[in-house]
Amino acid sequence: MPGCTGNKGRTDVSQSKLDISASTPSPAPTDVNALADAVMRGEYGNGEERKRALSEVYDVVQVIVNLRSGSQAGVSALADAVIRGDYGNGEERKRALGDAYTAVQKVVNKKLSKK
Repeated sequence: MPGCTGNKGRTDVSQSKLDISASTPSPAPTDVNALADAVMRGEYGNGEERKRALSEVYDVVQVIVNLRSGSQAGVSALADAVIRGDYGNGEERKRALGDAYTAVQKVVNKKLSKK
């Protein structure tokens, strides 16, 4: 067999180890800001259609859209989710919340200072 020497034509499985984990791509992080841009262009419809299309990132994307439109709607609910730990900490939270991070974190800080 080409490339296999000294094994009398048999394939030596130990010489052809595969690293399956290296070939399995990890999911790319969701760019909620880009999704908000697309929503504002009308690419995700409205109402239930948008909720279905955006699924688990709907709340964050909708808050970003609201903030860009001058509304604070949904910020308090996201702040509650942050306090529960739903959006991680530090850079993970910043990435998950995108452009909504500052407004949400401000409400988080306010809510936690009252406790």
